[in-house]
Amino acid sequence: MARKKQRENYGDGSITPKLDKDGKQLIDKQGRQIWLVCLSFGYETVIGKNGKPRKKQNKVQRVFHGTLAEARKFKKELAAQYEHVDVSASKEKTFADVCDAWEESTRNSGKVTEGAMNGYLVNLGHMRKKVGDKPLTGITSQQVESALAEIREERGVGGTTMHKIYAITKRVFAYAVKNDWLVRNPCDKIDAPQIDEVVNRRSLTAEECAVLRARIDAAEEEAFREFEAKEDRAFQYGTKFGREIVRGLSGLSCLVALRIELATGMRRSEVLGLTWSAIDFSTGQITVRQKLVYEKKRGSKETGKLVIDKPKTKTSIRTLFVDADTLEHLAYWKKFQGKALHLVMPDGTAVTQTEETPVCVGDKGDWLSPQSILRWWEGYEQHGYTKGGADGTYRRVGFRDQIGFPGLCMHELRHTQATQLLGQRVDLKTVQARLGHAKASYTLDLYAHAIPANDRDAANIMGELTSAPAKSTADVVKFEKSA
Repeated sequence: MARKKQRENYGDGSITPKLDKDGKQLIDKQGRQIWLVCLSFGYETVIGKNGKPRKKQNKVQRVFHGTLAEARKFKKELAAQYEHVDVSASKEKTFADVCDAWEESTRNSGKVTEGAMNGYLVNLGHMRKKVGDKPLTGITSQQVESALAEIREERGVGGTTMHKIYAITKRVFAYAVKNDWLVRNPCDKIDAPQIDEVVNRRSLTAEECAVLRARIDAAEEEAFREFEAKEDRAFQYGTKFGREIVRGLSGLSCLVALRIELATGMRRSEVLGLTWSAIDFSTGQITVRQKLVYEKKRGSKETGKLVIDKPKTKTSIRTLFVDADTLEHLAYWKKFQGKALHLVMPDGTAVTQTEETPVCVGDKGDWLSPQSILRWWEGYEQHGYTKGGADGTYRRVGFRDQIGFPGLCMHELRHTQATQLLGQRVDLKTVQARLGHAKASYTLDLYAHAIPANDRDAANIMGELTSAPAKSTADVVKFEKSA
């Protein structure tokens, strides 16, 4: 009896039955035959452990379940997939190599800000520690999934962070597929970690908003009065002009920034990036077209710097109406700022206000940094201060504590905008556009808690519609069961 053929060779690979210890072909639980499908991409000379050169086959192997005819078809499909893949190059590359190539390519594209890139690299770094040294073609879906589970357990991070790690990992593998280093993305077979539901998003009530606005008004009035009194003293002492720094400008600017954020729900970076050209006093509108951010390249020893960048998303570029009271305060501040800037003379020449002057300025007449307004709002401690307390620490109380809003994050004013508008029955698309969200579904996911406030009105409306008595029996539509 002739021996059964154990291998089919095709020149570019083979199909071999997978055998058990008795030499019989393995069958899976569904009764299908198990085959080992191999593609060959030639040989290369490598140095073995004994120091002698030897030939090594470049190949790709897959396990297939089915008939021999189906295995032959699968092999053809596999060969078509690898038609443009540089197998030799991909075998030499590790996941860390692809991460470096992806970072360089993404930076060169100019489509990602330095701040966003730093965030990507932080999240990617977790996966890089797990599989960074592994050959690219040897990384399986199971290994990626195991790495994600280990990261979650070791670092104790939530679903939102895990979703970001998964997303950037998938993006890097997609880059490898695009460059013909991989046939398929191992993340395609993995379900993305679920984003955590936000349950502690704080927002102010309408009454609290009114109190906050009144206290901003009072603080602003006092700050203007103190600034003018200080400048009167400087005039008497002969130090009014020729200064590089004029104290008080940043404090007034912080109050202005707080007022704008409360009125519009703009992001802090967007408020700090405003110039006077962005405010149209004739129409009562503010146009958001840029943001101010503090960026530093991750891993670099260079000092970070303030840069003007494009908004977070395309929909973040928007035009917002402003209430009359806020607009009136901004108009007064513009005139006041214009006069105050003439006192700043870094090179002997007074700074002149233009349409491209920042709305919120520092004491040098330049951009007000995010760190400055955060310290002003939350307060700070300065150690080793000569006029400090018994422990040599100077503590400055934040503005939020001074006005009776301890613990309030400035970004929660943005949440307040959305919650109050939705609670006052402003339509979802308008709120989405005002906040600059890319999708209405994102706005709904974040602020769905505000919509049930209108649910009682909806119930009452439906109750009135359905309980109204019919005018006559002719108005009642009768439905008969079909035979």
